Amino acid sequence: MIKLLLLILLPGLVLAQPPQGQPLQEQMPAAPKGQMPTPPPFDEFKKTMSPMVEKTLPAMKETRECVSKAESKEAVEKCVNAMAQKAQEIQKQAGKPGTAVARKMPADFEWTPERKQMMLKQMDLSITRNSAMHECLGQSNTREEMDTCMRSEVPMKKIRKEVPKSPLPPTPPMPSGQ
Repeated sequence: MIKLLLLILLPGLVLAQPPQGQPLQEQMPAAPKGQMPTPPPFDEFKKTMSPMVEKTLPAMKETRECVSKAESKEAVEKCVNAMAQKAQEIQKQAGKPGTAVARKMPADFEWTPERKQMMLKQMDLSITRNSAMHECLGQSNTREEMDTCMRSEVPMKKIRKEVPKSPLPPTPPMPSGQ
C-alpha cells in the first residue's frame, strides 16, 4: 500500500527533485554548522518548477481518470506505470535524470472499491495541491509571495475540501524483504 501511494504521489515527488539531478547539498552554498543552507534564487526555482508543474498536471489528471476506470489490479498497475513513464519524460525534458520507474503491484495487493475511492481522493488532493502551486508560481515574484499565496485562503480551501472526511484505513505492515 505504501508503494502504491508513493507511485500515486509520484508527480509531487518529481517536482520536489532538485534541478539537473544534483543533490540538494550541491546546489546550495554551504551554510554554517547548525544553519539551513541558502536556497537558490526564487527566479531560478520558478523557472525550473513552472514548466514541470504545467506538464505534470495533465499527466496527473490522466492517471486519475485511468484509475477511476480501473476494475482490476492489473488495470491500476498499468495506470500507475503510465504515470511513471510520463514522469520520466518530464524529468528528462527538465534536464533531470529519470527517477520514476515502472513497478509491479505486491502479490497480496487487492483492488477493492474502498481502496479505489481512497486512491482517487489522494490523487484529487495531489492535483489540487499542484494546481495551487501552479497558480501561486504564476502570481509570485519572491519566496515570501509564494509562501503567502500557498497559505492563502483560496488554495488552502481547495485543499481542505479535498481532504478525506474520514481517516484513511490503516496501512498494513510491509512484508519482510521489501
